[in-house]
Amino acid sequence: MAENMKEIKERIDSVKNTSQITNAMNIVSSTKFKKFQVLTLKSREYAKTIGVAFDNLVAGMKSHNYEIFDGKPEVKKIGIIVMTSDRGLCGSFNSNTLRKLEGMKKNFEKENKEVSVITIGKKAKDYCKSRNIPVDSEYTQLIPETMFEKGKKISEDIVQFYLNDFYDEVYMIFSRFVSAIEYNIQVEKILPIEKKEGLPNKEYVFEPSEEEVLRSFIPKVLNIKLYQSLLENSASEHSARMSAMKQASDNAEEMINKFLKEINSYAGTKNEFKVYNEITDSGFLKHVVVRNNEKNEVMLIVVVSKKSQYKQLVKVLEKLYSENDFIKSVYISVKTEANNVILGEDTRHIFGDEYLKEEMEGIKFNIYPDSFFQINKSQAIKLYDKAIEFLGESKNNTVIDAFSGTGTIAMALSSKVRKSIGIESVESSVTAAKETAIENEIDNVEFINGKVEKVLPELLKNEKAEAIIFDPPRRGIDEKVLRSVVKNKIKKIVYISCNPATFARDTKFLIENGYKLEKVSAVDMFPQTNHVEVLGLIQKIK
Repeated sequence: MAENMKEIKERIDSVKNTSQITNAMNIVSSTKFKKFQVLTLKSREYAKTIGVAFDNLVAGMKSHNYEIFDGKPEVKKIGIIVMTSDRGLCGSFNSNTLRKLEGMKKNFEKENKEVSVITIGKKAKDYCKSRNIPVDSEYTQLIPETMFEKGKKISEDIVQFYLNDFYDEVYMIFSRFVSAIEYNIQVEKILPIEKKEGLPNKEYVFEPSEEEVLRSFIPKVLNIKLYQSLLENSASEHSARMSAMKQASDNAEEMINKFLKEINSYAGTKNEFKVYNEITDSGFLKHVVVRNNEKNEVMLIVVVSKKSQYKQLVKVLEKLYSENDFIKSVYISVKTEANNVILGEDTRHIFGDEYLKEEMEGIKFNIYPDSFFQINKSQAIKLYDKAIEFLGESKNNTVIDAFSGTGTIAMALSSKVRKSIGIESVESSVTAAKETAIENEIDNVEFINGKVEKVLPELLKNEKAEAIIFDPPRRGIDEKVLRSVVKNKIKKIVYISCNPATFARDTKFLIENGYKLEKVSAVDMFPQTNHVEVLGLIQKIK
């Protein structure tokens, strides 16, 4: 019995990648959270003091005919500053903010007012772009060292927008930090500036003039307000991500422990689930795979060697599914094939949804059991952004995404190219990619089911492609494919590799056949391991 349990644990340990990554990301988020927590709390008192001083100053003004205080005669144009994060994996942090934006937009539009947005954070930018919400300015990659200066630029811009009648009112949506486990969505009207009532009426002498002092002072006050809001939002983001990563790890761990407990209850009986032994080709249980998404919803896949205890296993899984709300999808995969692929050819949906929903770059994806989707989504976004950066301007060209998985890169490219074509051998991944394209109303992308070494050479005979993005498995690219690339004189190749050795081998072949390695980058997709994702730009020598 003890031996049997040991084997089960060993097999489960082998598929804990998700849990390991979320644990690592929890540690990273915890470090960043502490930094922003300190900055936020330290600057609050300063921001409060400046605000009080400004309110007293405004209360002591002799004149009252300032548009920036009194407002416009008619309000038709609304500007909304909306703060999100650049990255996901932070639970409902961004969705709560964007939901608030949608609510405000609808209410203003009911009043026949025009709404446009200044986005802070990539998530807000992508959201507005995907829904055709007008964006006047966008800011991403804000770090503590540049945050104050960015706040200064934004505050100066919105004052000018307001004075030049580009906006009649300006609002700001952000998350105010409360604690490591709590934040609140805040909506503030920042222009026109509301005068505080009931303050002591002190007289001030303005030099050179009241108007000029205010014109200089107001952007500075708004800068401090924006800077403080940016700090509050960043502290809230990292607290949310820290909580989300812990929850994701806990859910995966809980799922595995509950499965073990249930399986263990049959030990020593005639219904005992024996662990598969590769040497003797005996036993039933092969693997337990746990997939989860940003919402911490779980897909459970149990891989078995045969169907002998199938009905009994279904009963076990039915109990787990009914007792745990976070389990959204359950599969059993029967694997009789002798290879190193985790799932078998006979994978059956048992309970719940057929797929998990995941979002990346503003595009919603359907993830099936055998769909290729990067485990570390946060780093995957950096990887794909870098790949698109390497690709450069291709607005009028066709780009092929070889080994496309669920079509992540192909669809991320769709707004930047004339047409993108994905090639993938896993049929369910192609099905998911086509569903994603339809659901996201992307009409300039095509997906082909088949092996790259067979499909690509034929495709290049009929399709003039400017560039190809390769993201192959560890074995790299088949030489037949590389010869086809050389023959068709493909100008630009972006090569994403999880194996630096095969990347070097394939790049050497291309260099020997008229290409040059222009750029190389690395992305740490698997924290605290020795694995790294390599990214290269390879161009045809003219």
